[in-house]
Amino acid sequence: MMGNTMPPAQPNMGVIVERIANIQADVSEIKTLLTCHIADQAQFEQETLSSQQVNAEKMMTVQEQVKDHEERLKGQEDIVRRLAITDAILRWVAVAFMTSAIAFIWSILTHQVVLGFP
Repeated sequence: MMGNTMPPAQPNMGVIVERIANIQADVSEIKTLLTCHIADQAQFEQETLSSQQVNAEKMMTVQEQVKDHEERLKGQEDIVRRLAITDAILRWVAVAFMTSAIAFIWSILTHQVVLGFP
């Protein structure tokens, strides 16, 4: 025998309207949050692209400065190379002059050379 089964209770129309209103409020809040998020995301992307562009410009400037420094260093290396050769030559001349000066002074001290003044 089948028992007395009652049909499912129909929800009250006021409850349904209240739930729909709650869902609409939630959807509206989600739309507001998404709109704010999209705006923040767009601003972040714009700032990121701007900063990347600024960084790229700075990097190009730095690379140009590095190239200029390298060219100047190459020029200075050539100058230093030539100065090293000049230094070696002048050192030998100085050694020869100092040797002759010391020999002249030694010859005066040992009376091998006599200085005469008229």
